[in-house]
Amino acid sequence: MESLAREFEPRDPRSAALDEVLGEVARLGRNVRDLIDYAYAPEPKAMTCSVDEILYSARFQLPHELWSCLWIARDLPGGVRMAELSVDGPILSRSLARLVQAAGSNHSRGILLNASTHKDEVDFCITFCGNDHLDDDPMGLCHAIAQRDLGVIGCSIQEHTTLSGNTTLRVRVPATLSQSTTEEAA
Repeated sequence: MESLAREFEPRDPRSAALDEVLGEVARLGRNVRDLIDYAYAPEPKAMTCSVDEILYSARFQLPHELWSCLWIARDLPGGVRMAELSVDGPILSRSLARLVQAAGSNHSRGILLNASTHKDEVDFCITFCGNDHLDDDPMGLCHAIAQRDLGVIGCSIQEHTTLSGNTTLRVRVPATLSQSTTEEAA
């Protein structure tokens, strides 16, 4: 189908229709992967990960059309570098990506993925305009998988929607700080 799409002129109406079909095929492929992931809970393997590794790994797993509207930020209290985590980084980053993707239809004003430290915990917050974060996840499958997987690795998720319609999904990671980071923060 992709080779057929290259044969059409950009102004050919069949080109637009074929682009829609290819987009639907990609979406169905993601849905099949989600169903497989839903059927098999992951087995966590803790490893040392930096916050940046988790943030950028989550971004990399998103569809490319979301890259331009995703803002990544880190709150660095007092200029101290972010703690390293002893957590299953692949499960955490995949869960963050699922939650960002579920908010995808609300991306016209941007989606913020922010990491911040609070005492011995690290929070990853996904903030966007809109109060129905399941628009791109109508069955709630992405959200359900992320919630299950986050629980498997010992993380929790909270959702808060303001009166003005902004929604924040907060993933709290009870961090095990590395010794060097703890000493630097003291």
